Amino acid sequence: MSLDKTMIDERKNQLMSDLQATQQKYSELEKAMKENQALINALMGAVQQCDDFSKKLDDEEAVNTVTVSESDEG
Repeated sequence: MSLDKTMIDERKNQLMSDLQATQQKYSELEKAMKENQALINALMGAVQQCDDFSKKLDDEEAVNTVTVSESDEG
């Protein structure tokens, strides 16, 4: 089998097609990674907010416990 210009061009065209498909997939993966990072950040913020609300409730309960204890002493 001898190599000719047509065979080289066909192979190059196939490689170019594969390159474009790979670049497209890479772009899609990059976009998905950015979206996932944004979701991670949002979820971490929501967890921090839950921790803050929980702490406020704990602090409020502690104040109420002290107030009840002080009124029992009187």
